[in-house]
Amino acid sequence: MLASAPFSPGEVERRYALLGRLKLDGAIDDAELSAQGAPADTWHALRIMLGSAAELEGDLSKLSRPASLATEERVWAVMRGYCKEARAFLSGGQSGSSLKEAKREKEPRKKLAILYKAAKKELLADLDGRIATLALRSKKSGRVVGQLVSGK
Repeated sequence: MLASAPFSPGEVERRYALLGRLKLDGAIDDAELSAQGAPADTWHALRIMLGSAAELEGDLSKLSRPASLATEERVWAVMRGYCKEARAFLSGGQSGSSLKEAKREKEPRKKLAILYKAAKKELLADLDGRIATLALRSKKSGRVVGQLVSGK
């Protein structure tokens, strides 16, 4: 999910090592997203990967919660970027993922695949929208006004 970070390659490696020390090394790659958000461990890992140098000093468990609006904006941008890229990937190929197409499909497995893609795209769009709304509200108030944490 994390394509690039605003840090040197050495700093990125150091931050990945921190994730390992905290047992968060799978929290980004294995995240189960929902329309309501992502697991708390995923947000924590993203804050470690994208937090400021000052935020990484001392107790890293403090990053299990939003530490600053600037870091949350970077985290939200990465998550929104992932949602957009994944939706684009799901839209690729010869067939779309529309419910109309699923109704026309006679083969049960193909119908199921079409419905799955449509549901996944909808979930990603919903999550993207929730993040955008949270980011806008937070920017207007000058502070983080909520979190999008889902189960797990």
